[in-house]
Amino acid sequence: MLHTGIRVEQFELGRLIDIRVFQNPKYNPSPGNRVENIRFENIEFNGVCDNPSVIEGFDGERIVEGATIENFRINGTLVTDAQSGNIQIGKYVNNVVVKNN
Repeated sequence: MLHTGIRVEQFELGRLIDIRVFQNPKYNPSPGNRVENIRFENIEFNGVCDNPSVIEGFDGERIVEGATIENFRINGTLVTDAQSGNIQIGKYVNNVVVKNN
């Protein structure tokens, strides 16, 4: 039996997963440094999310390094890779792993 660690309810705007190193001049004067070793485990989402999830770095120095997505279900279907989870892997990203028990 899958024990859900996080259950996400339906939402209107935004993305299910949004990991980005970026610059938004309205909120920060310069881009962040990097994102490392993020783990999403036992997540269940039932609903519609029109915007794809995104994982993306800013440049060669400001990267996303190491993201693990494990036991992730959308509408009861197990996500087996980035495409099946509607996850866009952008530039400057290393070591994204989608796995299941």
